Amino acid sequence: LLQSTWDNYFFCSSGAEAIEGAIRAARNITKRQNIMVMQGSFHGRTNACLALTTSKYVYAFGSRPLMPGVGVAPVPYTTQLKVDPNASVGEMTRQCLGIMEDLLFQTQHPSEVAMVLVEPVLGEGGYLPLPAAYLKGLRDLCNK
Repeated sequence: LLQSTWDNYFFCSSGAEAIEGAIRAARNITKRQNIMVMQGSFHGRTNACLALTTSKYVYAFGSRPLMPGVGVAPVPYTTQLKVDPNASVGEMTRQCLGIMEDLLFQTQHPSEVAMVLVEPVLGEGGYLPLPAAYLKGLRDLCNK
């Protein structure tokens, strides 16, 4: 299942270590500094990971200021968007992708973003899989 063109691998012992490695790789490869994360995500408790974790404030309490250059975008859930519980997933997906695109030009610029970090299944406070259309939309936005 591994690509034959890969000539380097990074083995790690924790999720936080994997995230820290991903940050370093993205910044080194792209020569960009900023990172976009999703609201409600958990990425770990190391200093850099705390800057990317938005599920609970308590994780970073007493540790601020954290790593700069982190933008936060909403995910298409009624609890995040404060909309009717029966709201259309398709409409919430379109709304969140529109907000994400706005954030990429209002709070930082795409030329400064090294990576968009997304958990396909948000695992804090339940297991919430992100809609496939949202993930595809994020991929399309990154390609743009």
